[in-house]
Amino acid sequence: MAVYAMAVIVAPILGPTLGGWLTDDYSWRWVFYINLPVGIAAILMCLRFLEDPPYLKNAQAGKFDSLGVGFLALWIGCLQVMLDKGQDDD
Repeated sequence: MAVYAMAVIVAPILGPTLGGWLTDDYSWRWVFYINLPVGIAAILMCLRFLEDPPYLKNAQAGKFDSLGVGFLALWIGCLQVMLDKGQDDD
């Protein structure tokens, strides 16, 4: 619990400080490049330590729900229009 609390307290302090230093001394692109080693390490650790349970390894894939994906896309589009126009049109 204490490690989580320290990360919650320290990250908002160090993030802008490190980002400002990188931007001033190098370039704004380095703010994004600094995440590459962390992302690569996360992918490698996921590949190494995560595994499917035995009952999932032999399972057959389910049928693709195209109707559900279509309605989901329609719903997200309507939600975006509502959130965009909601302030203007009440």
